[in-house]
Amino acid sequence: MRTVVVTGANRGIGLELVKRYAAAGDTVVACARAPAEADVLNDVAAGEGQVEVLPLDVADGASVAALGEALADRTVHVLINNAGISGPPRERQTLREMDYDGWLRTFEVNTLGPLRVLQALLPPLARADAGKAVTIT
Repeated sequence: MRTVVVTGANRGIGLELVKRYAAAGDTVVACARAPAEADVLNDVAAGEGQVEVLPLDVADGASVAALGEALADRTVHVLINNAGISGPPRERQTLREMDYDGWLRTFEVNTLGPLRVLQALLPPLARADAGKAVTIT
């Protein structure tokens, strides 16, 4: 049995990955920014004994460090960096107006976030015979 960590697990692709890995018999660590608000994910975790829901904001160094500490003594076989945002609304991206803060947030989540998570989980990934990390962009 493998341990699979999925970020951005509360909806869409991440939620489907959680369901499929759990159905295959893997232990899944499903990460979401606000686990208390992730109703569908929590329902999946309640029905599948091998799904553990943990808080994670990939743009927050302390949050990523806390995930690393929570998994420090475990072996992680697969890390799926799925958390991401699509960026500011297109109508706010013109020659006259640009949402620079929105783009910085997007860069922080989509580019730096996966690197933060990978660095934090390097020791648990290194314990696996063939640990794998995947980033969905």
